[in-house]
Amino acid sequence: MLFAPNLPPLPPITDPILLQDCTALAEWIRKGKRSAEQVVSAYIQRTKAVNVSLNAMVDDRYEAAVREAREVDRTLATLTETQREALKETKPLLGVPFTCKEVVMMQGMNHTGGLVTRKGIKANADAEANTRLKQAGAIALGVTNVPEIGIWCETTSTLYGRSNNPYDFTRTPGGSSGGESSLLSGCGTPLSVGSDVGGSIRMPAYFTGTFGHKPSPEWVSLINGAMFPEKVKNSRVLAIGPLCRSARDLTLTLEVMAPLKAKGLRSKVDKTNLSKVKIWWAEGLDTPIVSPTNAAQKKALKEAVTYLNQAYGARTERSDAWLSWEWLRFWCGFGRFTFGLLMMATVQKLSKVKEEPKNSPHYWKNKKKMLIDKLGSNSVLIIPMLPRHYYHNEILTNTLDVSHTALFNATEMPGSAVPLGLDNEGMPLGVQVVALPDDDHLCMAVAEALEKKFGGWISPSPIAVK
Repeated sequence: MLFAPNLPPLPPITDPILLQDCTALAEWIRKGKRSAEQVVSAYIQRTKAVNVSLNAMVDDRYEAAVREAREVDRTLATLTETQREALKETKPLLGVPFTCKEVVMMQGMNHTGGLVTRKGIKANADAEANTRLKQAGAIALGVTNVPEIGIWCETTSTLYGRSNNPYDFTRTPGGSSGGESSLLSGCGTPLSVGSDVGGSIRMPAYFTGTFGHKPSPEWVSLINGAMFPEKVKNSRVLAIGPLCRSARDLTLTLEVMAPLKAKGLRSKVDKTNLSKVKIWWAEGLDTPIVSPTNAAQKKALKEAVTYLNQAYGARTERSDAWLSWEWLRFWCGFGRFTFGLLMMATVQKLSKVKEEPKNSPHYWKNKKKMLIDKLGSNSVLIIPMLPRHYYHNEILTNTLDVSHTALFNATEMPGSAVPLGLDNEGMPLGVQVVALPDDDHLCMAVAEALEKKFGGWISPSPIAVK
């Protein structure tokens, strides 16, 4: 730890609106339990209160959001009960607020990538992912902090400063979607839009005890979804996806953000029989080049695997050996995987650096196939997203720890971040659930099962709802 912020604690949560997930909020609004204006206003007030300490929101559209919420309420007032209920299918997020990281374009909001040299530049269009959310009735509140160009595993920049973890302000909320994860966990938004090119959804979700999902390639459109959108619009390692405070919201929001690939996703999740799913698990990469997974994280992971076996009859098998073996082979000079696969294939493919010849034993697609073949069909891998939590700037000396997530960008596999309670320091525990490409429903089915056991997101703020 290099800095110890002297900041006010997060205020208690007194409004029950702030404790609801997107699914519940949309239902409350449709049924008139709360107005859209009440919901949007509650989150605006909360963001203003927590942003003093979290430094997450960097540009807002609060006045426009309230106007849009009032328009939703006026429309709802003209509908019958049957017509309102039909909105569950046509506008499933009607009136629900959301935010997105600053590198994902939101029309009229800052689009600087945290660079001082781009100060004052605004997005002239929405990312297609944001357009989908708005078409489903969601109301944008603003954009959140990112590291420069969105390429780092901690959220800090010269332009915006540093975002803090709501559980402990001296620790990182991760990156590059750390502004989103911090605000989400602090109840400043019920829905976050992040992007993931090496773990940038899953790591922040882990640090802040929330759910997040990196979808399979081509699920969510990348149009206007990054700092240099034309260069990455066809990427298969960069993904845009949701961060939420419940597992079921991952499915709801992905059906909106990925209407073709995720069509019928809710039904597929519900029909998943976990007794027929193979659960591979590993305590980490278990190599000398990354930090060892701490005891609390190992214990939580083993409890999760045991629960899936005992409660659902899922078949489980430990997989540390073949994961760590590939790392050790590489670092000893006998690697069948190049570093480009294990860590930097992401950069290689984004920047179109010349790749190994396809007949090379190091060609990354050959290694992706090996991993897929090893996992097998109808299976998932449960593994930590990171070995532990970090104080601000501490990850500078542990950079290779992000290999736990970057490996699955390079191999183009979907993964869900799932919280598993808190450790004895009050910091979130969690795992990522990784599946084969286009088997995203398996990640979510496991996430929902684990949420039932471990309780999902736990508020970092005192709750004083009467």
